[in-house]
Amino acid sequence: MYLARLRACPELLSTDTLQRVLRILGSCQEDTGTLRACISHALDQFVQEPRCVQENARLLIRWGGGELEFVSGQGQCEISVLLADGEPQYHITELGGDRPVTWSHANPEPLSVTDLAKVWDRLGRWGALGEELSGCFGEAISQFSREPPCVQGNARLRLCWDGGSLEFVSGKGQYEISVSYQEGNPRYRFHVETLPGHLYVARLRSRKNPLSAESLFKFHTELGLSRGDTAALRACLYTAWERFSQEPRCVQENARLLIRWDGGELEFIAGQGQCEICVSCSTGEPQYHITEKTWDVFVAWTNSHPEPLSINNLERVRDRLGRWGALGEELSGCFGEAISQFSREPPCVQGNARVRLCWDGGSLEFLSGKGQYEISVSYQEGNPRYHFHVETLPGHLYVARLRSRRDPLTADSLVKFYTELGLCRGDTAVLRACFNRAWEGFGREPRCVQENARLLIRWDGGELEFIAGQGQCEICVSCSAGKPQYHITKKNWDMFVSWTNSHPEPLSINNLERVKTRLGRWGALGEKLSGCFGEAISQFSREPPCVQGNARLRLSWDSGSLEFVSGKGQYEISVSYQEGNPRYHFHVETLPGHLYVARLRSHRDPLSADTLLRFHTDLGLCRGDTAALRTLLQKAWQGFHQEPRCVQGNARLLIRRDGQDLEFVSGQGQCEISVLLADGEPQYHITELGGDRPETWSHASPEPLSVTDLERVRDRLGRWGALGEELSGCFGEAISQFSREPPCVQGNARMGIQWGRGRLEFLSGEGQCEISVRYRNRRAQYEENTRLLIQWGRRKLEFLSGEGEFELSVYYRDGNPQYEIGELPVHKYLARLHARPDLPSANTLQRVREKLGSCKEDRDDLRACFHHAWEGFCWEPPFVQENARLLIRWGGEKLEFVSGWGENLITMCKGGEGRIQYMVQVSGWWPRIPRLLP
Repeated sequence: MYLARLRACPELLSTDTLQRVLRILGSCQEDTGTLRACISHALDQFVQEPRCVQENARLLIRWGGGELEFVSGQGQCEISVLLADGEPQYHITELGGDRPVTWSHANPEPLSVTDLAKVWDRLGRWGALGEELSGCFGEAISQFSREPPCVQGNARLRLCWDGGSLEFVSGKGQYEISVSYQEGNPRYRFHVETLPGHLYVARLRSRKNPLSAESLFKFHTELGLSRGDTAALRACLYTAWERFSQEPRCVQENARLLIRWDGGELEFIAGQGQCEICVSCSTGEPQYHITEKTWDVFVAWTNSHPEPLSINNLERVRDRLGRWGALGEELSGCFGEAISQFSREPPCVQGNARVRLCWDGGSLEFLSGKGQYEISVSYQEGNPRYHFHVETLPGHLYVARLRSRRDPLTADSLVKFYTELGLCRGDTAVLRACFNRAWEGFGREPRCVQENARLLIRWDGGELEFIAGQGQCEICVSCSAGKPQYHITKKNWDMFVSWTNSHPEPLSINNLERVKTRLGRWGALGEKLSGCFGEAISQFSREPPCVQGNARLRLSWDSGSLEFVSGKGQYEISVSYQEGNPRYHFHVETLPGHLYVARLRSHRDPLSADTLLRFHTDLGLCRGDTAALRTLLQKAWQGFHQEPRCVQGNARLLIRRDGQDLEFVSGQGQCEISVLLADGEPQYHITELGGDRPETWSHASPEPLSVTDLERVRDRLGRWGALGEELSGCFGEAISQFSREPPCVQGNARMGIQWGRGRLEFLSGEGQCEISVRYRNRRAQYEENTRLLIQWGRRKLEFLSGEGEFELSVYYRDGNPQYEIGELPVHKYLARLHARPDLPSANTLQRVREKLGSCKEDRDDLRACFHHAWEGFCWEPPFVQENARLLIRWGGEKLEFVSGWGENLITMCKGGEGRIQYMVQVSGWWPRIPRLLP
């Protein structure tokens, strides 16, 4: 009857419904044992299903007498329970696709460690549990089980992976937790912007993190970010960390720390927790107390039979002595070195060795096998030393140790192995040849190869492997046909650049050249990069040692950049390819004065007035006290730029300050100049050139030509005592006459001064106008013509410009130097008249008229003007001639001659009909009277 009612009015499927049906069937009078067994089995299994199944299922129970159906939700998940061989069987039609995930989004699963495990198992049975989701479930169960009850009972947990997400909720879901799969690992995250202090403490109690100095410091830091009053607990944690980090390892690895404060207590354990430590806050200040363990004094056992020798036993004895308080600094160091080095020995040594530890307090001995190989570890000069006692090691044993010890691959280690192998017994010639070839090739590789290589050496006796870094670059040295061959699997260019960006190459001239050569062999050295390397090597080689040993150099071009570092890389240097050329740049905003001076010494810039001025200016921009050196540089520049070219181009300048010298050289440096401080004032001293050095120099390199240069050379020769009467007279005449030359001559002339002892030459522009000054007949003569002849006595100086179209002569007549002009091109003669106008007189006008007649390119109109001017001017009374301004105009040009105050204006010009007009304007009425008289 009850079953008929169930079929007619089926109840909602749930665990409660199944329990109630099972209970009612137990009270019925009929035999319902089989049905009850089926329902009981259905209940046992159904209660383990996740919520997404329980709330969306159709349960069908079949037995001999019929079937019963229960449905929850839409009944998408098919479950059947039936009898097979007399036993009830539970079968579920698994949900396909993303139904569990879709269900979980709408109806989160209950959250507990049990629920997480249950859903994990069910998804596994459904085949819906991939690697990522499985990892997320494992991390979630591991971490969530360590949360305190206040979190476990009121949290919302979301699992996220590539295929979707699942959500679980307990209580009101106040605390957000996520587990996501990132970078190949599941990550557990507790989402609380600022954790309340009480909750952080609750999590510490629940999670039971292992005790360590690092964990204590982390708890102290994180607690400082929590809300609420955590000052007392943070003070206790800080004291605990401060004191615990000072405890020996035997305590840190075997301690139980109890922290007590008003809010309760926290316990942390390391190892077995045998050493009791308590930190409490009783009087406002945290107190640290350790219950020290007492041990018998360590005495007798060091003199007993040797301990068994193995890595584990060395560690065990060390720890035991530590707990006894018998492990001092020296013995501890010896144990550390013994364990570190002995662990790298091959098995044939580890199983048959005798190790003795020696320190000031005594010795300990360990034995394995027959103790054939003697090893000692002693404390010397503040460090433990490991020594393998074998007079001559057999070659096979040395090779076995190489295989076992796995020394890192370096060029130094290869040459060490080669040397040591030569001292071994047995035939090692082939292997030594391989090591020698490996060292030669590997030593030339750039750092990106040396620090990231795997070297394989193959010979008849086997093979040896050495690794540096990750060993990405394969190198093989093998012996074929009796000769070792070196082969490298070259790294590609991108890998090289990537390596140097994260692992800069060592910076030195040799390494720059080595990397350049290697890149050339790889075919990765283009024009731009090759130019950058060339500029870097050229300029960096000139840097002082203080820069070369502490710099960071970056080469930049279109395809990328390379970086090299020496020391701490304090000084930034870049070499970039710009506008078709490599540019070297030293990046210092304000250079320290001492560094600027060091670079001056190293660069050795050639000496010139311009470089001295530049050094003085640059030094003013440097940091530090550079006033004294700048004063000396200024004094050097002031004196040096006044020197003649024969000195400037062949000098050695020495600037002395505080026992340090700066040297600058030009030419062969024959002329010694020193600048130093005397009584606080800079002094300039020149060791004068003797003999005919100035003259010889000037023949090869003319001095600059200007009035100032002529005076400067004259003064310098005077100070040298090389200025005799003849040469002095020539200089005086040259300066006097040349100063009156027009700019077109002064800026484009070649002047030669010749006297009895020799010749000096001066040059301006292209030197087209030749001028000579010579001493002849006891007088200096100045000649310009673009052929200038200076004659005195039986000597002469001759100068030529262009083709020598006109002549100037300077000669000594009646005890005075005379200056005369020969033929001139008309434009040059007019330029001279403009620059050096004579007083207007009948003789002057007559001379100019005659000169114009002798000049090339003569112009008749101009000569006609001068002829009429001469005729008219001759008839003027003296009052007009001596106070006149004569203005001659022709063809848009003019010439002016002035006498006296120039108050009487006389104008010569062509009129409208081409006739030459002579006009006079007399100042005042009195001078007009003489002109009216016959």
